[in-house]
This record gives sequence, structure tokens and C-alpha cells, in this order.
Amino acid sequence: MSLSDAIKEAENKWIVQQLCDTSIPGLALWGRWDRISKHPCVTFDIIQKYPKFQWNWNSISKSNPNITWDIIEKHPNMPWHWSEISGNPIITWDIIQKNPNKPWNWKYFSENPSITWEIIKEYPDRPWDWWTLSLKPNIPWDLVGAHMDKNWNWCHLSESSDIDWNLVRKYPTKRWDYHKLVKHTSLPWDIIQSKINIGMLLSHWDWIQLSKHSCVTWEIVTANPSSPWDWHELSQNPNMTWDIVKANLHKPWILNVIKLDNILCLPKENELDCAKKFFAARKIQKAFKEAYTNPSFKLCQKRLRNEFDNMDDDLTLYPYFKKKFIAKSNDSKLNPNVIEATAIVASGSLLGIFILLLRNLFGIGDNDDAIKMKRV
Repeated sequence: MSLSDAIKEAENKWIVQQLCDTSIPGLALWGRWDRISKHPCVTFDIIQKYPKFQWNWNSISKSNPNITWDIIEKHPNMPWHWSEISGNPIITWDIIQKNPNKPWNWKYFSENPSITWEIIKEYPDRPWDWWTLSLKPNIPWDLVGAHMDKNWNWCHLSESSDIDWNLVRKYPTKRWDYHKLVKHTSLPWDIIQSKINIGMLLSHWDWIQLSKHSCVTWEIVTANPSSPWDWHELSQNPNMTWDIVKANLHKPWILNVIKLDNILCLPKENELDCAKKFFAARKIQKAFKEAYTNPSFKLCQKRLRNEFDNMDDDLTLYPYFKKKFIAKSNDSKLNPNVIEATAIVASGSLLGIFILLLRNLFGIGDNDDAIKMKRV
């Protein structure tokens, strides 16, 4: 015997010991054999060895993870519940096809998670329970449209998040649940209008939902004056702007529930207009800056010419500041180059500062005449 077999045998003995011990509350004394029978610790070997236990074959057939199709095939005389087996995920479509004479329950099999919509589309003539199929997720609406004569659960289909509104339009007399339809944010108004046109009445609760629905506009309200609108909810409808309310103060609005956003917030069209003006101004500013600073543009070329022409006026102040700094620095014996540089900066001569930089970098322009150069 291997180690794993020894551990398994020890586990089985322990489980049986617990089940046989009537002094333990919460197990057999509680009569919860439905829960015990589907517990992962309960193997088929234990069930076989202790047939006198009050096994719940409903739970064994449906939910015990240790039960496989091979076990069911090899032990056909066990009191299996075929309805529960039909809904067990271990039962695949291949098993159904290979064993057509088994007492399958197609209602339970229709809710089996192993059955996909592709299988149903390929074999629509099988005795499916279409009411149960309606409860499966991700229902393909082309399948519904191709089999509108089937016994669908129209109430459940009505709350499907991806409902096909074209089918609702095409088959308005089907037993759609309009109380659930009006809760869809994607509900188009023409669905409701067609129902009104054929004289089908909506409940009071449906009109409460509709009155605050985003598909309802003021034009729709005015086009259906006899409809039982709920003005409390209509006053909170995001499509009812403050301008609409002010223009129709004779209507029974509930003013204290009107959304303040409709009154205080900048209207979307104004916000859009403001954004357009802002970005247009930014575009103009960017273009002007480019033309003003890029020498390849005539505006920049003209600006540079004017600036260099005006530099001559700045040079006239240079001799005054140089003489002044020399007079004040006789006692300090400053370096002549320092005096000259200080005078240039003090005069504010851009050309002088430029020449000073050239002198320091390349050693050119060491006489006063160089500082007085004019642009030719």
C-alpha cells in the first residue's frame, strides 16, 4: 500500500467514525444527510461500504464532487436521481448523445452549465425547456428571434442587459415586462410610443420610472399631454433644463427637487463655445509667438532690425559711465578692464555687452573704438 492509499484509508475510517458517533451534535443527529452526502470527504467507496447510512441520493447525484460518469455507468442499480444527474456539470452533450435511452430530464439538462448556446443553436429540435434556457446568461438574441414561438420567459428576457430592442419593436404583443424594460438606460422612446399608440396601458409605477428616464425630453412630454406623467420625477429629469422650467411655470413642477446643476452649472453649449474660443486664442498666440521669435518670418526680421538700430543710442551713455567709474576708483586702483566692463553694463548698451562677451571669449575688440562700433 502506498502512502497516499494509507492516508486515504485513514481518512475514510475517521469520517465513518464521526458519522457513527451519535454523541456528536451537528452531524447525523441533525439529520443533515443532504449536506453530508455531498461533502468532498464522502467518497463513493464510503457510500458503498455503509449502505445503511441515511444517504441523500439527491445530493449525491447532483453535487458530490467524487461522483463521475464512469461511477454512474458502472453502478446502474444505485438509487440515482436522474433529474439531478441531468443538471450535474459532469454530464456533457457527448454523454447525452451516446446514451439517448437514459431517463434524462431535459428541464434540468437545459440549466446544466456544460450546455452552451452553440449546442442549442445546432440542435434546436431537441426537447429543451425554453423557459429554463431564458435564465442562462449571455443569451444570443438571434436565437430568440429565430424561435419566437418557443415558451420563453419573457419577464426574464425583459431585464437582459443586452436586450435587442428591434425584437421588442417587432413583437410588441409578446409578454414583455414593461416594468423591467423601463429600467433600462438604453430604452428608446419609440418602444413606449408604439405601446401607447396601440392602446396598451402602462402601470402607475412604469410612468414614475419613465418620467425620470433620460429618453424622455420636453418635446415628448408636450407631445403626450394626456399621459400620466409624474411631475415629481419629471422635475428631476436631467433633460428638463432651467430654461424649460422658466418657460413653463404653469406646469406642476416640484421646484424644490429640481437639480441645482440645471440652474447653477454652465450649460453644455456655453461650455463648448467657451472651449472653442479658448483654443482659438491659444492657437493665435502660438502662431504670433512663432512669427515674433523665428527669424524666418518677416515680423521677426523687422523686430531684429529695429532693435539693432536702437542700440546706437545706448552707446552714447558709455563714455559718461566710464569716466564716472574711473573718477571714483582712483583710490581703489581697480583693474581698467573691470572699470570698463562695469561702465558698459551700467550704460545698458546691448551692443557693448555683446562686444564685451566677445572680448572675454575670443580676446577681440580691446580698444575703445571697438565699443563704439556701429552696425553697418
